Amino acid sequence: MYTSGSSLIEVASTLQIPRTTLRDTLVRAGVGIRPPTKKANGRVNGFAPYGYVLDRGALIFDPREQKVVRKIMAYWNKGTGFREIARTLDGQGIKSRTGKTWSHAVIKSVIERHKDQII
Repeated sequence: MYTSGSSLIEVASTLQIPRTTLRDTLVRAGVGIRPPTKKANGRVNGFAPYGYVLDRGALIFDPREQKVVRKIMAYWNKGTGFREIARTLDGQGIKSRTGKTWSHAVIKSVIERHKDQII
């Protein structure tokens, strides 16, 4: 369910198991997840940026989000603005990582991070 697009919260509630148990099981199975990054003192420092997951401390491209990043970059390369890209993704029923609608700020962040990469 998780690899087909459901969130950890959705899968955990469907299976009626704790999220941490689900997350640990997915990690052991080699499934890339989006865990929070941590500072040296163990405090949470946020999440991996959209399009990436943390794997043993390194950022790697998230295959689940790869298609969406490619769509965003294709629209941007055609000259589409941030707000219009967000509206287009929402119109296509593509949800953000949090399962909510897209904001132009997130679109801008994705473009800034990926504009110099070939994906």
